[in-house]
Amino acid sequence: MFLKIAHESEPMRKLLSLLLVASVVFANFQLQNQEIAVKISEDGSAIVEERLNLIVFSQYSMQLYETGYDKNTLAGWQEITNISEIKAHVSTKDSDVRDLIIRPQPLEKSLSAGDVWYGQIILDYSVYPYYDKYGEPINGTGLVQIEKYKPRTTRYTLNGGAFNLPRTERGDIRLDKDTTLAITPPPNSMITSLNPLPHDLSGAKLPLRSRVLSWNGLTLVQFSFEYEIEQSLDKEVLQFFSEVQNSIRASLVSTEGFAAVGIAVFLILAYFYLRLSRR
Repeated sequence: MFLKIAHESEPMRKLLSLLLVASVVFANFQLQNQEIAVKISEDGSAIVEERLNLIVFSQYSMQLYETGYDKNTLAGWQEITNISEIKAHVSTKDSDVRDLIIRPQPLEKSLSAGDVWYGQIILDYSVYPYYDKYGEPINGTGLVQIEKYKPRTTRYTLNGGAFNLPRTERGDIRLDKDTTLAITPPPNSMITSLNPLPHDLSGAKLPLRSRVLSWNGLTLVQFSFEYEIEQSLDKEVLQFFSEVQNSIRASLVSTEGFAAVGIAVFLILAYFYLRLSRR
């Protein structure tokens, strides 16, 4: 009896193996292109939106894509499509990546081909530096390094190592023709250093006012990007008084502050007491 069961289970194992192979063979996804758009804020944080455009071949792949709506995790989409590029392209080792939202878009059928669909997966997330116990950003983390090198001027230097992108042997970011990296500094910034220049700025002279900077299909050799923000005098004065106000408030709620307030109240009461006692 045992031999008969073992004999019948062998074809079943072969069938399961064939089904697993078939699922890989007939599930066909291709990464058409991707765009990584980074918008940097004045405080050095950034909002990133990534758009990954997929080509989906066969009815089976289309149905498999739609099962991803329920899982909707990076690991889940990588497993379904076998595309490792479905990921956040900012390294969590060097940056604090927060609030990741995955937005798979509905499939659109090709008008010119048979069982072909077009899909898109959008990733939205925020990027911050890591902070120490005093609330100060840790050097070397985040997308930009911040330096106040003039009384009203702040310099921002891009941390190229924070990007999780293919690299050459010497460590330069390598963008193929299907990958676009777009970076937008704050609107009130002045670009002072940039290498390599994007194709549409090949003849431009620095410094440049803030704009979208876009690279595609090239190696970013000695990638560097710096910009400056000059604070207006009015804003600097307001910030000064705000800092003074915060300092006074912090002093008042401290132990020394309570003691000082107590002494002041005692002196005021003593003054009025002496005035009244002389009458």
